Amino acid sequence: MYSHSKTTDDLSIQMKDLKLPNEFYHELLQILRLSDLVKYAKFQPGSADNQKAFDVIVQTIKDIERGNAV
Repeated sequence: MYSHSKTTDDLSIQMKDLKLPNEFYHELLQILRLSDLVKYAKFQPGSADNQKAFDVIVQTIKDIERGNAV
């Protein structure tokens, strides 16, 4: 899955192909939207939000690598 120059909406469509459990899919989508706010609106999330985003991304990568997502 190539993600260069993709919007959050584009990535959300691509992520559907990974067949992630709904909970993980929605968490990742929230993280992408949060990152948009950080990048474009200069939003500064709290440390708990940062840690949650990091944890969800790491766990999702591990699941995808193990083949649990597909």
